[in-house]
Amino acid sequence: MTLSSVERVRIAIPLVWPVRTSFSTQTAGDVLLVHITTPESEGWAECVAMGDPLYSSEYVDAAAHVMQHHLVPRLAAAEGLTAARVATTLHPFKGHRMAKAALETAVLDAELRASGTSFATYLGGVHDRVPAGVSVGIMDEIPQLLDAVDGYLSEGYVRIKLKIQP
Repeated sequence: MTLSSVERVRIAIPLVWPVRTSFSTQTAGDVLLVHITTPESEGWAECVAMGDPLYSSEYVDAAAHVMQHHLVPRLAAAEGLTAARVATTLHPFKGHRMAKAALETAVLDAELRASGTSFATYLGGVHDRVPAGVSVGIMDEIPQLLDAVDGYLSEGYVRIKLKIQP
């Protein structure tokens, strides 16, 4: 596979309501998407780094920078690029696991689209749906938290993750 282009798309996604964790309150997601094109296909992925380095040392600005200046040039120069070879190709660069994973996932998406293979088939999936969970931010009062959890359960969520703080 040869990369024709790599585009980083940064978007802000407003949250339905603020999510409070032990280290911050978020009102919007600061999202970095990666879009690659090849002569055969295109692929998309999301870099899961947060806007600020509060949860992890990685953050969106740094991920965008390391992609542009280091990771993408290395991938663009690689011959016979495949998703399976992305990790080895980017191995000389220390850290930046989220940025590397976003690029690897975008390359995999392009490969799968080119071959007409679904991600579920690639992973050996046997179901047509995946049970989803939800993460519930810290609430001011326990009754408020119980109401939120009850609402998610009634919507069909099968896993509830509660944020806590000391």
